[in-house]
Amino acid sequence: MTFILILFMIIATIVITYKLYLKTPQFGQLPSGHRLQRIMKSPNYIKGRFRNIVRVEEPMSVSKLPTLIKQNRTKNIQKRPANKLTLQTDRINSLKDLASNIFKFTWFGHSSIWLELDGLNILIDPMLGPYASPVPGTVKRFSDTSDIDWNNLPDIDLVLLSHDHYDHLDYYTIKRIKDKVKKFITPLGVGSHLEHWGIEPDRISECYWHQSISFKGINFTSCPTKHFSGRTPKGRNSTLWCSWVIQSPTQNIYFSSDSGYFNGFKFVGENYGPFDLCFVECGQYNTLWRENHMMPEESLQAFLELNGKIMVPIHWGAFSLAPHDWREPIERLLLSANEKGVESIITPRLGQTVEVNKDFPKEEWWKNQ
Repeated sequence: MTFILILFMIIATIVITYKLYLKTPQFGQLPSGHRLQRIMKSPNYIKGRFRNIVRVEEPMSVSKLPTLIKQNRTKNIQKRPANKLTLQTDRINSLKDLASNIFKFTWFGHSSIWLELDGLNILIDPMLGPYASPVPGTVKRFSDTSDIDWNNLPDIDLVLLSHDHYDHLDYYTIKRIKDKVKKFITPLGVGSHLEHWGIEPDRISECYWHQSISFKGINFTSCPTKHFSGRTPKGRNSTLWCSWVIQSPTQNIYFSSDSGYFNGFKFVGENYGPFDLCFVECGQYNTLWRENHMMPEESLQAFLELNGKIMVPIHWGAFSLAPHDWREPIERLLLSANEKGVESIITPRLGQTVEVNKDFPKEEWWKNQ
């Protein structure tokens, strides 16, 4: 009887601790009130959650765990660089010099991008924290972001978010920049997390798929991807996910965010293209979740269907979220591009600023890491 009582107390302690931990800020907050009412009117919000426009299998299940564990034990892959990667922080520490009309971008690894477009400073999926996980010490960043001078950041015109996963919506980063940001644009529901983190509702705008928001002369259009959302098991698919078409008087840009390969890329290319620049994911893939993340060869095909001039591969170079070598995404992508005669792929270093239409970095900087 004593053993059963002790076991019950241990289980109860674990459950209570888990529930209390879920109340900490980084988990965000589920949509409610007027926001939830708007969500419930969405065509693809069915039985309490958003659905993809095409039928997909669940990305993971308990039955697939043994296969994933076996893959993670493979010894002939290097999941992380041997040493910390260098992240050039000069650009983000000199933001006062950014408000020019010269079209530039800076890639900080994974899907975090700084756009300098028509005189505006735009941050896309700003994930500059040390961990892509709610559990400190796990899913560590390849590079060091401690050199970022958060206290001296000037105003940021716009933060554009694609969905609420931890490697795209980072509480660590948002809480450091939120008072500097004039406007946040997100898919439906994601604003609930931002409000929970102290951002006023009038600074947040949310879009359903194919809806647009104009901000200071630039048009932001949300487009479908084949993915999912959620920061907790209970919150799975309670908020929307999307890619972004960014149209200014001078440039047309596409940001894929996360997606499995599907006919949506061709639709976007035909209806919103051609694009001057395409940021397309190419990493953190696996056959177990092919529905939700593209293989590198599929990423190239998506770029071709988007009808883009230049491709910047993203969703690699910062975290290990899949059981493949950390360099494999970019190497497979470039191999496929070489086979198909595609030369318009650029590979900037982490934190390197690229002046579009002038710079064309193709250095294979990851080779010696």
